[in-house]
Amino acid sequence: MNHLTNNYTIMNGQAAIGHRALAWVSWVVGSLVLAFLLYMLAGHLTGDANGTEGMRFTSTLDLIGFLLFPVSTMIGLLVAYRSPLVGGLIAVASIVILLVLRPDLLVPEFLWLLVPGLLFLLRGLLRPR
Repeated sequence: MNHLTNNYTIMNGQAAIGHRALAWVSWVVGSLVLAFLLYMLAGHLTGDANGTEGMRFTSTLDLIGFLLFPVSTMIGLLVAYRSPLVGGLIAVASIVILLVLRPDLLVPEFLWLLVPGLLFLLRGLLRPR
């Protein structure tokens, strides 16, 4: 029986190390993507990237797209620091819904933005109970 207990303890220790590593990776990647999104949002709001018209939404789809990405994605990443499962779900769902509405964004240059949400989601699903 002692042999089984030792193996169980070792496996729990390894799982804890793996979970800690996943936590750190998700925090670092999430922070980098969140900083990037904040930088890009600030640039669009204050810069002249949108021309003389400023930041105007010409259609409802444009407004919904903006609310899904970057707004909901950033909210999801912020929530994920407190609750990885809920925040990861918000971040991933917002991008997936946007991809359904705008399949033209289904390119690798955009899909990498799913990574932090997926990491937080995975972390939340694998969290020891």
